[in-house]
Amino acid sequence: MPNAMDLRLAVCDDTESERLWITRQTEDILRAEHIGHYMVKYDSAGALLEAINAGEQFHVLLLDVMMDGLSGMELARILQQRRHEACVVFVSSNREMALCGYEVAAVRFLAKPLDAKKLKEALLYCHRFWQEKWQEKKEILLPTDSGQHRISLSDILYVEAYDRGTRFALKEGIVDTRLKFSEVLTMLPEPAFIQCHRSYVVNMALVQRIHPNAFQMTSGFHVPISKHRSMEVNRKFMAYLAG
Repeated sequence: MPNAMDLRLAVCDDTESERLWITRQTEDILRAEHIGHYMVKYDSAGALLEAINAGEQFHVLLLDVMMDGLSGMELARILQQRRHEACVVFVSSNREMALCGYEVAAVRFLAKPLDAKKLKEALLYCHRFWQEKWQEKKEILLPTDSGQHRISLSDILYVEAYDRGTRFALKEGIVDTRLKFSEVLTMLPEPAFIQCHRSYVVNMALVQRIHPNAFQMTSGFHVPISKHRSMEVNRKFMAYLAG
């Protein structure tokens, strides 16, 4: 089962060889970029629309434009009318349809044969878009021994794997939850939160200083940075500061 923060993608093309090639290239790119994802293949726009109508949710739609029956362009128009938020990436051999993509707010139009570099750029764009969406979430609800506890993401200094659950260090105190640390990780979006140690996640907005082996938080507390994560943590920290 996909995690809550996984990028959910649909690949829709009525030519099997094209569908498999797009899927394989997309898998390779997302794995290389360490982007968690969940992907489903469809052989027609009608089948994809049925899945969406049945409650299936996607962040990215990789759509062939011209297909038998309902076309990819027609599907995109239907979803636009519904104010569906999925990023539409058209993949087509019909270059003349590129201008039509703007009419349905497609984020990219990629020509066949597909260029892997352009596909990567499109996927990373869509991932950034959804990262920003996820960061707009203001609060989370935590099960505690005293009941459900609502906390603001902006109040979290750091999160720590603790006993059999997870401890949230907040600006105004501590909240312990029965949720597993692995479950909590799916609730805290990057780049605002990053895991710097197998047992710690920090809120980038409340980091005062970074040391070689620890983050110094605005509270004065030092959160350890593990040696094997040091390079990646520094890269993510600099990327966060760069905006």
